[in-house]
Amino acid sequence: MRRTLVALLTALMIVALPHGEAASMPIPPIDELIAFFGSELDYFWSAYEAGDFGEIRSDDLDRFDDLAAQLDAIDPDAGGAAEASLSQFTREYMVFLTELAARDGADPALVQQIAFITTPPDGMTPVAPVAPVAAQPVTTTPVTAPVTAPVTAPATVPATVAAPVTTSVPVTEPPATVAVVAERTATGGSRGITVNPIHILAVIAAVAIAAIASYAGPRWYRSRLPKPTGRPGFHDLMDVSRRLAGAGSSMEVEEMSVRQAMRLTAARSGAFVRHRERRLSIGYETDDGLLVGERLRDGLLDRVVGAGHEVMQISATEPSIRNLPASILAAPVFVGGVVHGTVVLVRPVDDPFTEDDLRMVTDLKPIFGASFEQVHHTEQVRAEAFADGLTGVRNRRALDLAIADRGAAPFAAVMVDLDHFKAVNDTHGHQAGDDLLRAVANRLVANVRPGDEVYRYGGEEFAVVLPDTHEQTAAEVAERVRTALEAAPFLVGPARIEHRATASLGVASGTDGTAVFGRADQALYEAKRSGRNRVVIAAPAAAR
Repeated sequence: MRRTLVALLTALMIVALPHGEAASMPIPPIDELIAFFGSELDYFWSAYEAGDFGEIRSDDLDRFDDLAAQLDAIDPDAGGAAEASLSQFTREYMVFLTELAARDGADPALVQQIAFITTPPDGMTPVAPVAPVAAQPVTTTPVTAPVTAPVTAPATVPATVAAPVTTSVPVTEPPATVAVVAERTATGGSRGITVNPIHILAVIAAVAIAAIASYAGPRWYRSRLPKPTGRPGFHDLMDVSRRLAGAGSSMEVEEMSVRQAMRLTAARSGAFVRHRERRLSIGYETDDGLLVGERLRDGLLDRVVGAGHEVMQISATEPSIRNLPASILAAPVFVGGVVHGTVVLVRPVDDPFTEDDLRMVTDLKPIFGASFEQVHHTEQVRAEAFADGLTGVRNRRALDLAIADRGAAPFAAVMVDLDHFKAVNDTHGHQAGDDLLRAVANRLVANVRPGDEVYRYGGEEFAVVLPDTHEQTAAEVAERVRTALEAAPFLVGPARIEHRATASLGVASGTDGTAVFGRADQALYEAKRSGRNRVVIAAPAAAR
């Protein structure tokens, strides 16, 4: 914003001073001015791409495109026509930056930067004062003025002057305009502008207004300037879509949806409320404790889910919001034709949401829903890639990744191998064998602890990973699994034949995944050699 205001006041200075035969402030040639403004437009675009302008809107981008095209169309060699075109451009640019600066909030350090702001841009080369044109001198008055920029001086004065210089300036009656010739550094020619005291006062007033605005704050501006349209334009929608495209999980989409809605509505805080099987739960909050989890069904969120429509209100009694009174905007997000969740935005009551904000969020909802659908599809593909197609539990590939991801975290492993499984296939057929594997997998999942993971290791072998578990505790879980497997027969094959199955299990624990599973596998084979249908704990690593 600092550079934006610098450019704004520079443009004010250039535009406010009409062209004439002489000048009190030199300006660069047309081609240098075009290059200067081109660099400013490039800065604006890069700042927008970086997200530095929190209040940027689609109509701003349209005006930016118009200004860029207008600047590109100026022919630097067209003489007076180029000057007129550049003057029109800078006037429009000044208005554009004024509104943008006000919308985004001025830089509080602006007062300390006035000296820098009033410094001419690159290409402005002041020269020594010369006698006024067509002025009848009445008297000669010594004038002392500091010279802060390099100047071209007579032979008796150094080329660079850092101390006050005394010159004689003729004074007319009434006072005439003070004039200085502007050098054109690129071509050697000269071009000047005439400064009237009124114009100087206009520039000073503009600086003063900008300085005062730097302390007023963005809310003061927002309440007094016309609000931009609440309909997001093409650039807004594409920007939100591009940001959400980088989400890798549903939780990331929840957070990014709230953040983008807050960015485009200037909301103070926000949350995403999940809707699963007629239950509401908090998915994401910008501020801990923003929502009251146990009261989500008691207020407007229940109405939003039930009706499938947005709700905007100021409330001092809403049970689901903790800090009241507040201005609240809640909008449902649909996935597959049903309400997947609700975006909740909150503002202070003295800065309430408007109909424009409501329309903004309404137009963003399809993007949020599409992002959830895309992530769900990706998660489904990933789940299918790491799931065993026959039993539905995780496969060997998922186990290998889980072991690699554990690092040095301690865990226990239980290897499970069905006893005499080949006889099932030989006696009842492979369909019966498949039925048995599916039923065994279900019984394993039902008898391990929450947080334990069941994998199909290969063939009739399964593996169970128990995080942060010692061998003895893992052996107790393994024994519960073994007992459950032999407790009741399994119905297998087209004829639903009863088949009783048992399993041998090996247990080990540690931090090295490869070593732990190697020891558990050795314990499993020890269980088979010693009679099957039993649990064996691996010998300690130091004793082997």
